[in-house]
Amino acid sequence: MSQLQVTADWADTDLWEEAIAYYHSLLAGSTRLASESVSQLKSGLEERKLTFGGRPLCNVLRPHFFTRKQFDYVQGVCMALTTAMDQLGAVIMSEDPAQAAERERLIRDLALIPEEIRLLKYDTGYKAYSAHSRLDSFLSPEEGTLHFVEYNAESPAGAAYEEGLGDLFESLPVMQEFSKRFTVSRDLLKGKLLSMLLNNYREYLGDKPYKHPNIAIVDWAGVPTLTEFQLLQEYFAGEGIKSIIVEPNQFEYRDGRLWAGDFEVDLVFKRVLASELLERAGDVQPLLRAYEDGAICMINSFRCKIYHKKMIFGLLTDEANANYFTREQQEYIARHIPWTRRVRQGKTTYKGQEIDLESFVMENRDRLVLKPNDEYGGKGITIGWESDPASWKAAWDTAILDPYVVQEKVTVGKEPYPTIQGNMIIFAERLVDCDPYIFEGKVAGTLTRLSAAAILNVTAGTGTTVPTFIIEGRGEGGVRPADPEGCA
Repeated sequence: MSQLQVTADWADTDLWEEAIAYYHSLLAGSTRLASESVSQLKSGLEERKLTFGGRPLCNVLRPHFFTRKQFDYVQGVCMALTTAMDQLGAVIMSEDPAQAAERERLIRDLALIPEEIRLLKYDTGYKAYSAHSRLDSFLSPEEGTLHFVEYNAESPAGAAYEEGLGDLFESLPVMQEFSKRFTVSRDLLKGKLLSMLLNNYREYLGDKPYKHPNIAIVDWAGVPTLTEFQLLQEYFAGEGIKSIIVEPNQFEYRDGRLWAGDFEVDLVFKRVLASELLERAGDVQPLLRAYEDGAICMINSFRCKIYHKKMIFGLLTDEANANYFTREQQEYIARHIPWTRRVRQGKTTYKGQEIDLESFVMENRDRLVLKPNDEYGGKGITIGWESDPASWKAAWDTAILDPYVVQEKVTVGKEPYPTIQGNMIIFAERLVDCDPYIFEGKVAGTLTRLSAAAILNVTAGTGTTVPTFIIEGRGEGGVRPADPEGCA
């Protein structure tokens, strides 16, 4: 079996449904168990810094469940898709004169701006263009598959939150009772994230002697993810690594070294978006100069932009690029990546047929979405099936002026979740956003977000986050880490 082959269909549906039904029966069958679990969840969220902009991360009382076979399926799909993107990345970053024309075409299609293109040339010291990323998808259990809608290849948030929520849920009375019947495991993401940082730092050092790096966690003040930065800082300290949370404009660059006050920085864990740095380039020159000089290891680097643009899915689904992929990869792309195109006037293809893009978009708004090419948190998205003809045309007119993509609607499944309303539990259907983390080319774990709305936007308060547990089997009982190894 090749490394890209995975089970064709969603597996272990019976085990999955049985586990969910049993978990729900525990809550429905015992007022005491439900009440104690609600109380412990509410108090634990604040105590463990599991808040986002001051708001509790979670308001449901069940984790998301995969069976082991289902999770293996997700891993295989992610490997296939990220391998295909890496093949495009190799062309985009190639210095071979024979590939110059193709490189320019792909960069033009991605709509990289001149400053982003300029920054591609600087050697990062490590080979990965995106050392850690997150593939965001919607699950469709009825179809036995998942559909990816975005690739966060720049600064994927939530790993520390996911692990913290797992710790909290593991302690809940209902989960304790559930694990007497089912053996479950979960991924411990903080250790894997630190391993990713240290492994790439070692590569950056080359032949220089290794020492633990001083890490700067970099983002603007007031961001809602501050508590996650604090959780990571505490974890790093426990592993003997010094770190600081600092704004991008609070650095000094002197004598070939980057400083935040009296803290000498070796590794920048960049949580701020590159687009925000470039918008305020005059304020962040010390950081940019240190990067250009190779005086710091920055993760992720500016090279991640070749994957982070939403148009990367346009490159994957455009028949003009099919020669870069194996037949097997093309099948994965067709099954898991929705048709995506750059918004512009002219002809393109849809399912092998030539179309006029504007006419096609106007005639098919009931199954299309318009998205900014480089935004996050649901900003600027227009959903065709929720728009009237006039507002859809206005959205197209806006999109034609700035880099936007148009993307086909995907099938989204729903699952029932016990939702906390006051001190009551209401079983409600929720869309499930399954977002596997990719650390150094492998799935490290999964962020799971729930929403009742078509756009799942935790930033705007329309979603909730839950931990992910993997059902290993029946009968033995217990909870264990899926990967017990700590940092490298």
